[in-house]
Order: sequence, then structure tokens, then C-alpha cells
Amino acid sequence: AYDPRIVRRIWSFVKPYRGRIFISVAAVLVFTLTQLAIPLVIRYAIDHGMAAGAPDRSVMIWATGAFASIILINYGASYVQESVVGKVAENVLSDLRRAMFSHLQRVSLGFMDKTEVGRLMSRLQGDVNSMQEFL
Repeated sequence: AYDPRIVRRIWSFVKPYRGRIFISVAAVLVFTLTQLAIPLVIRYAIDHGMAAGAPDRSVMIWATGAFASIILINYGASYVQESVVGKVAENVLSDLRRAMFSHLQRVSLGFMDKTEVGRLMSRLQGDVNSMQEFL
């Protein structure tokens, strides 16, 4: 179920990385636009470079250059998006682990006495692993 308090708490860990997330979103947009441009370049090459009669070499050379450029931009955008998202996820999880450890250090001794260590460790690891799958 959606709980706005949980979303706010998670956002507090993600918020320091807003700039990187913006870069990642921009990279996704560039990736998507280049994916859409590839068939358009191919269509142009077929319609104008291979028209009835003799093929137009200048159109084919232009289309080949445009295609190669688009593929390189596409690859670059994909790389930026993947690497930035991976680094942000890694940093968010590290911050989350650090906050959980800090909280654990402040918990009362009474809580530690009545809580089984295995259960506590399982809960901490399970929560972090769930976040890792989400991110």
C-alpha cells in the first residue's frame, strides 16, 4: 500500500542525488530520441538514396554518417544513464545502511536484550535488499 511517510523517508535519501537523477533522465530522453531517429534515417536513405534510377551516393553517404552518429549518441546516452543510475543506487543504499547502523547504535539496551540478534540482522538485511531490488 502507498504510504506517503515512507516515500518522504526514502526521498530524504535520494534527494542529495537529484542532479545526477536529472542527468540520468536527460540521458534516457536522448536515448529515446535517438531510437526514434534511426528508422527515420533509414527511411530517408531508402526513399531518396535508392530511388528509381541510379542510386544517389551523396544521400547514402550522408545517411551512413547520420546513422553512425545516431548510434554513437545512443550508445553514449545509454552508458551515461546506466552508470549514473548505478552509482546513485549504490550511494543511496550506502547512505541507508549508514543511517540504519547509526539508528541501531542509539537503540536502548532493553530493546537489544529482548530482540534476537539473528532476527534483527535479518530485518536489516531484508530491508536493504528490498531497496536494492527497487533501485
